[in-house]
Amino acid sequence: ATASPRVASLKGKSILTHAQFDKNTLDELFDVAKYLKKVVDEKGETNDLAGKYMAAVFYEPSTRTTSSFQ
Repeated sequence: ATASPRVASLKGKSILTHAQFDKNTLDELFDVAKYLKKVVDEKGETNDLAGKYMAAVFYEPSTRTTSSFQ
């Protein structure tokens, strides 16, 4: 699927807070997620995200966060 210009403009940017997104951008991101789920449900897999990386970085100590990843 081709990303909308709004979603494509997020490429390479870090997500630091929910305030970075407006309602329309979130709606479009959820549409992309629904599309990817549909592809996986139909084909069993997709290579759309091959070679991509995601990192979850936490800047403050949290027992709950630490426990959830152990």
